[in-house]
Amino acid sequence: MNPVSRSADDTVEAPGLSTVISIVRLVAGITGAVGLVLALGAGYLIVRGPFLGGPTLAPIPLLATLGVFIVGVVVMAWGLTQYTRFR
Repeated sequence: MNPVSRSADDTVEAPGLSTVISIVRLVAGITGAVGLVLALGAGYLIVRGPFLGGPTLAPIPLLATLGVFIVGVVVMAWGLTQYTRFR
């Protein structure tokens, strides 16, 4: 009897595991997209005044917008990292 040879790429998954992974990928993808929208929206508000000829935000709202931009970048990075991690 010859044993069955397997390559390193052969993996055995539990039933329903691909469904769980696809749900995790969906949530991570949505999280990454929300982070991207936050970062783009806040970035637009920050550069609107100096570079696009619009009104500049007051100092306190500008600082809050900068905080939202940083949070958006972090959320986007986390979501997209998790999205690519689960295949």
